[in-house]
Amino acid sequence: MPVVSTEISTLLDVLENVETTMAELYTWLGRALVVDPEAARFFAEMARDELRHRDLVRFQRALVMKSRRAFAPVTVDATAVTEVIDRVRAFRRDHPEPVLEQALAFVIELEGDAAETHYRTAIADSEPSMAKLMTRLGKADEHHAETVRAFARARGVLAPAPDGRWSASR
Repeated sequence: MPVVSTEISTLLDVLENVETTMAELYTWLGRALVVDPEAARFFAEMARDELRHRDLVRFQRALVMKSRRAFAPVTVDATAVTEVIDRVRAFRRDHPEPVLEQALAFVIELEGDAAETHYRTAIADSEPSMAKLMTRLGKADEHHAETVRAFARARGVLAPAPDGRWSASR
């Protein structure tokens, strides 16, 4: 994986893109699963949460852009987060009419992905003034992962397997 040194504002752009992509995924899933009102509401709420996360990133980027001081470059894996976006596009392409089990298994995997964590950690390590926001976004992602798992358990459609992956429980 190529490691690059880049500006914080560029990384914040990438994080914003991930949050937007996740919001679009959840919106799409809510519409695709409209025949299941509970699932549609669940995914719509997840989409709203992702938009709030995106807005936090935008706010932080605006502060960076308005700042008169120089920020140190951040060294990160250049592909980790963009792979998340590619996986979302592939899922939407390969599952034009997803079923709830597919949708939940996929978002559980995505919400548990370490790529965003890597970027947030790199930003916080490089610029301590951003650590609080990055921690807040990390906790929000952890909450999302648990929320999706709880919804899956409540619906009885997925269960954790011994290897830690989630699979159909029926």
